[in-house]
Amino acid sequence: MIRFQRATSSLLAGALLLGACSDPLEVENTNNPNIATVLRTPRDVETLTGRLYQGAHQATVGGLNVTGTPNNNSIYPAMLTMGLENVSQLNNFGMGPRSSIPRQFIDNARGNSFQIEHLRNFQRGQIAAQTATAVMERLADTSFTIGSAAQNVRAKSFAHFALGVSLGNVALTYDSAAIVRPFIGDSVAPLVGYQEVMNSALANLDTAQTLAGGASFTLTIPGAWLAQSANVTAANYVRIIRSYKARFRAQVARTPAERAAVAWPTVIADATNGLTSDFTLQLTPAGGWDYGWLTAHYSSATWHGMTPYIIGMADTTATRFDTWLATPRDSRVPFLINTPDGRFPKGDTRAAQLANSSPAAAVAGQYFGNRPAGEDQLGAAWQNNFYDHLRWRTLFNAQRVGAWVTFSKVENDMYAAEGHIRTGDIPAAVALINAARTQARVGLPAIPATIARTAGVPDAAGGSAGCVPRVPDPAQGFVVSKCGDVFEAMKWESRMESAYSSYAAWYLNGRGWGDLPEGTPVHYPVPFQEADARLIGSKNLGGIGQPGGAGPSTYGYGTGNR
Repeated sequence: MIRFQRATSSLLAGALLLGACSDPLEVENTNNPNIATVLRTPRDVETLTGRLYQGAHQATVGGLNVTGTPNNNSIYPAMLTMGLENVSQLNNFGMGPRSSIPRQFIDNARGNSFQIEHLRNFQRGQIAAQTATAVMERLADTSFTIGSAAQNVRAKSFAHFALGVSLGNVALTYDSAAIVRPFIGDSVAPLVGYQEVMNSALANLDTAQTLAGGASFTLTIPGAWLAQSANVTAANYVRIIRSYKARFRAQVARTPAERAAVAWPTVIADATNGLTSDFTLQLTPAGGWDYGWLTAHYSSATWHGMTPYIIGMADTTATRFDTWLATPRDSRVPFLINTPDGRFPKGDTRAAQLANSSPAAAVAGQYFGNRPAGEDQLGAAWQNNFYDHLRWRTLFNAQRVGAWVTFSKVENDMYAAEGHIRTGDIPAAVALINAARTQARVGLPAIPATIARTAGVPDAAGGSAGCVPRVPDPAQGFVVSKCGDVFEAMKWESRMESAYSSYAAWYLNGRGWGDLPEGTPVHYPVPFQEADARLIGSKNLGGIGQPGGAGPSTYGYGTGNR
């Protein structure tokens, strides 16, 4: 059980020591120091404020350690496999069990094989949230100032922002959690459902936005606070906040019914006034900004591969994806993808595609590559594939020092596009989708603004032979593909631009779209360690027909032999 003040005080002291911003001997070594003791000086408070978003980042994708260090293991790799963003039979991080089809429940019993991973994101997310409230508590003391009213309001806004992001990510991941607020002290906050936690996250983001838009907010956000190479203007900071609000409102949905019930006009407003370019972090692992998954991602095909379940939708040969779909799941064989989508390599043979699959090509906008045949690793038949995601190979080669997109403009824009589709404004949605798919590096044809909601998107000639994406047709038993409609075109762009960029977006969006294989757990249960500490029963979640398991897939995936 997280007894918040005790956990926070330890983390605060550690943060200050690591930051070398105060004499370690000056931090009182007690079991439960109060906030004023640990955050004694203005410099202490501002230094900790500058690390709050980093804490939220480290609680999701930023602290992964593939060497198996217990304090760093994460469920993020398993979430990648649940969303079909990755496949792996390795047990590391729970990838193999979560990747298997038919989908299995999440074992949350005491001593389960992945108890460290299950706890890590929950615990670190809640502690990151409470650390943000420590700054709020210190600034609530009217006799204390960081140095000026402008610095105070900036710190308050940023603390609310970090608290909102931390709580939001926990709400996306677990079925319930504690709502962290200032001045909880030693009390034990009760567990509440994910939507209530998300409501609190959004309220904090609203406060952060309001403070940042006020007349007293006259300073920029230091670049180091957001892993940027330059300071961030108040206007751009507000755009980041609003994009997070759009993402959280959409992604918190666990089912298609919940996704349909999202306040889409609000999502549209936030996304429309959100990011105008990719939100890109300048990673420096030594400085605490990392995307550790890359260490595993590029080690071998046993760790990473792209199942045809999703990327097969790019194939326009009209036979290969369909043949794969029509073959029983455990007898499928990989196939060559030919597509006009420039994010895939060109070539009519594997050798030709391999020649077009260098890291340099990925930097230029080609995200996927065909790997050398000798590097293939056999897994379950449906997992076998020829393709790797190469977009971040150059970053990996640079020891993960460099630019990594944590929130793309296209992902942001697709939330607005989805809102327009759901509220009946198809032309507005098409304009946003076309802005993504007709980029020179992508090269897909524009969708007509007059297209009907359920009509298939056309190919460059206005027909259906070369359309992207092609999706399994329920009218034909999911064994034949058809041109996806405008909603599927929106999902395609969102997936392509959020792959291995952001926090498990394929999984978090896929559950609300209804696309996950049947039985996929739609969230993690509160870890048994937390349940035991609270003297409540732990539970398992997921599996076909079981509580917490996804219903039948939009694409028929995971049902029967599909």
